[in-house]
Amino acid sequence: MLAFLPVLDARAEPDEWRTECIGRQQLDLPVDVEMATISPDTYRRDYDAPKHRFSDGAMAQFTDLRFGGPMAITRELSAGEKKKVDAEHQEWFKQSKEAAQRKYSGKAGDANSLKSNFERLNMERPGLAWRVGGRWLMHTYLGQHALSWGISVEPSEQETARKYFANLARNLSPRALFSNPRETGVCLPFAFVADDGETERAIAVAYRLLRQPDVTVLLSDASAAGIASFQDPEKFDPVYRSESFWSQVTRGLKSRENLLLKRYNKISFSGQMGIETMHKLNREDGGEDFGYLVVTRGDPQAKTDTPDLTLYVRQDTATARKHGVEPLSKEAFFKLAKRIAASVTHR
Repeated sequence: MLAFLPVLDARAEPDEWRTECIGRQQLDLPVDVEMATISPDTYRRDYDAPKHRFSDGAMAQFTDLRFGGPMAITRELSAGEKKKVDAEHQEWFKQSKEAAQRKYSGKAGDANSLKSNFERLNMERPGLAWRVGGRWLMHTYLGQHALSWGISVEPSEQETARKYFANLARNLSPRALFSNPRETGVCLPFAFVADDGETERAIAVAYRLLRQPDVTVLLSDASAAGIASFQDPEKFDPVYRSESFWSQVTRGLKSRENLLLKRYNKISFSGQMGIETMHKLNREDGGEDFGYLVVTRGDPQAKTDTPDLTLYVRQDTATARKHGVEPLSKEAFFKLAKRIAASVTHR
């Protein structure tokens, strides 16, 4: 587990900041941070919303990794953990092939043939990848980090899935914290995928300050969602999305209080109009925390990438005290949050 660093003045801003990238965005963070990661125990083969946690086991809310399809990236694995993960995927591949042999019995060339519906996918990198019908699966490594990716598509979408897979297999590379590649692509935890700038993504990554473990920062960068005819346009409005987000945050709390003179502020955020809100969060135990949120509504029709963005900076004073650290004051917290918000830009 990471050691939390001593703080000389809990009301002072960190001295050293560096630029980190998330999705197609970048932001400045204090240099002493940890990223929420996935353990090999939750690196499940169905990739069903694995839980991102910090080094002490605390869960990071609202994290998401989707690049064409959902993905999971682990923390650094030991040699024994890598061996176990490999064995699990080899067994899954074997079971998938046996199930496909039973299901697809058509003659060669038929749509129902085994050859048409099952294939081991070639990739010039460590790991294993295969397709069963419309489901595509990849398991690979970036140094000591395991990465999984999967997508399920209709028959008419197979070529799109193949394109996603080929791009990942060819252009996925390791990325260290605070490294910001110059080429077009998407930043992931410990990874970078070069692309043409068109791949749909939803990348939400959480960080916690080591010198101020009461403070977590989450930035979500997602391709702007189009509105289908059966959907309510109001639910895509940034004010609605902001209120919906706060409603989720409030679960498990006694109450929350708006700290602004009006419901929200309109601010410039990564070149877009952002809805800024600041709340006091009252816990059931009588303690109080603070939260800062900025939400934008992207434009799926824009000629340049204009995504749906969410920045959430949260204070949890109980975590700081558990680690022997004095929490930030209200003034210092919001000063820090606003500095981070002002740094968010498109890569």
